[in-house]
Amino acid sequence: MNPIILYHSRTGFTQQYATWLSEDLRCAALPYRQRGDVDFSRYDTVLFGSWFHAGRIMGKAWLVRQLPRWADKRVILFVTGAAPEGEGQLAAMERNFTAEQWGRLHPFYLPGGLRYDRMGAADRAMMAVFCRMLRAREGTGSPAYQALSQSFDLSDREKLRPIVDFCGEMK
Repeated sequence: MNPIILYHSRTGFTQQYATWLSEDLRCAALPYRQRGDVDFSRYDTVLFGSWFHAGRIMGKAWLVRQLPRWADKRVILFVTGAAPEGEGQLAAMERNFTAEQWGRLHPFYLPGGLRYDRMGAADRAMMAVFCRMLRAREGTGSPAYQALSQSFDLSDREKLRPIVDFCGEMK
């Protein structure tokens, strides 16, 4: 197996997972902005890491355009988000793709978190409005309000084990 990791990260969770994967798989991990510099013909496996933003996977449109070009490659998709692991995360990922596109991907969800200090002003403002709505509806003691009203980190290197194992099975 000759893999490469390409990751799209805003607040650092996807980058952290990509770095750990790079170490575990002994391959390069490059940021999304360098995608044009990669000769993908040199690789048989592409791991594309990204993050959820309001239910959408960032960089998805670019990834979808690559799928026909990568017909001979295994494409692993890993997506980070603020939610803990659960069946709902894979379903949310799937909603971003057609059935044919989804069938080409080997998807994994990885819990990330929130880092308000690394968010842009618009995202911080959106989260502030959401937190005010939660507070008004559920109160300051609600688990959702408690979780989303401050930065937190759910990332865990052990969560990569299924991806690393999957890659090992492909050899």
